[in-house]
Amino acid sequence: MDRTEKIWLNGKLVDWEDAKVHVLAHALNYGTGVFEGIRVYQTPRGPAVFRLKDHVRRLVDGCKMMGFKLEFDGKEYAEKDVFEAIKDTVRANGAAVDYVKPCIFLSGEEVGLNPVNVPVSFAITCVHMGAYLGKGADAGAKLITSSWQRPDNLCGPAGAKVNGAYVASTLAKREAVSQGANEAVMLNSVGHVAECTGENIFIYRHGRIMTPQTAESILEGITRNSVIQVARDMGYTVEET
Repeated sequence: MDRTEKIWLNGKLVDWEDAKVHVLAHALNYGTGVFEGIRVYQTPRGPAVFRLKDHVRRLVDGCKMMGFKLEFDGKEYAEKDVFEAIKDTVRANGAAVDYVKPCIFLSGEEVGLNPVNVPVSFAITCVHMGAYLGKGADAGAKLITSSWQRPDNLCGPAGAKVNGAYVASTLAKREAVSQGANEAVMLNSVGHVAECTGENIFIYRHGRIMTPQTAESILEGITRNSVIQVARDMGYTVEET
């Protein structure tokens, strides 16, 4: 991962090294935040952020599920304001960007599990990541079945990317790499295939494309939705099983 110049923090673009929070930030200690990971593609007309409106909608919906008030630096933010803030951050960082991560989280300096008056912070970071699985994206990736389960949708807000929910994914990814693999398949609480650590999973077999249904404790991914739409437009049978 290559860093970029500017990070958007609570309404202002600041230098990378100046984007800081307190060590007692609630999200740092308890995982109370929501985020999105969005690919950016460079085109002759400038950077194109993949399905940005859908990502922003899910981010804002996640804030509602977590009870976050979208107010930063004295300004209340609507969905369109979040959308524009992300675009401004991508523009400020130029052609090096291929990934943007907006994160809305509880900050403050309070200890405890009832964050009544804890302020909400909003950061937007742009980086250059390259292919998520490196050469495995073209040559084929080696997978393991992780011993760590995908958390059940009843363990937190279903449909949102909640920071704390990704601890299991982090452990599964480390487990895979320690065994010489690129990625891990995570099962759910009843032993069904759910997803990988940061990706939905599809299987092509006997002329059909199969993917776990949302009831299997998966993230209802935006990229997943695109794959299903494109595959069906191309004439493939897609089954959510």
